[in-house]
Amino acid sequence: MKKIGTPLIIISLCVLVIVVLFVPGIKTSNKKIPEKSSLNSDAPKLANFDSLELKAAATLSPELKKEWEVIHKQLQEAKHDSDKLKSMYSLGFLWNNLKQYGLAGKYSYMIAELEPNYKNWIYTAQSFYAGTLMSNSRAEVLLYAMKGEKAARQAMAIDIESLDAKNLLAEHLIAQDKKSEGMPEYIPLLLQVLKKDSNNVQAIYNLGKQAIKSGQLDKAKVRFEKLIRLQPQLPDNYGELADINIRLGNAKEAVANYEKCLSLTKDPTRTEEIKKKIKEIKQ
Repeated sequence: MKKIGTPLIIISLCVLVIVVLFVPGIKTSNKKIPEKSSLNSDAPKLANFDSLELKAAATLSPELKKEWEVIHKQLQEAKHDSDKLKSMYSLGFLWNNLKQYGLAGKYSYMIAELEPNYKNWIYTAQSFYAGTLMSNSRAEVLLYAMKGEKAARQAMAIDIESLDAKNLLAEHLIAQDKKSEGMPEYIPLLLQVLKKDSNNVQAIYNLGKQAIKSGQLDKAKVRFEKLIRLQPQLPDNYGELADINIRLGNAKEAVANYEKCLSLTKDPTRTEEIKKKIKEIKQ
């Protein structure tokens, strides 16, 4: 089932924090300023920021496209960091307003390279996370997740105790779906989050999904039952729990979960899917 509840909260937060980010004046740290952005240095071959931005720019209205062209040219011709930052803020704000969060992340990443502080890196990780949720392209998701991982690690290097940074790092590692021997890196991160905040819904959700993936259905059930207690109005949690109960052979519980999910769901397509599942169980 597509992850909807918690990510929507993150997207909403991302919209707010990106607006804050794209306001000049955040103090810079004393870290060395890179001479050239490393945005495309390890990007997947099927996606890079330059081609994605050109493609997105081609879909803009004539007025917005002209605005983008002017600011983009100003950035290319800028000689001083202050001028570069002004153009980066403007371009990031433009793409953020258009809900092109991955492209907004491109510019917040560039800003963070010039002004490497916790706020800039965490906002960048949030923007790329929103980008992974909004994209249907696997190549784009990988690109955003790889850069989001770097941004989250930079934020953690500044504040090792940051729960937001740990959650975002976990999200970007999950999005990349890297093959690894033994326990995935994001599991300890999420457990650290829960140790400090036992009701952290983002960490609970991801640990629940990982438990499903690894076949630990009893653990997954406990996670999603807790999510329902914390987010009783979120339909997808009931749907996840219903799917788990079906696999555990708890048909009666599954039907009750689906019926609750149905009562809260407003998506017509999802409604029909749930009705079909309930019918199949009762046959």
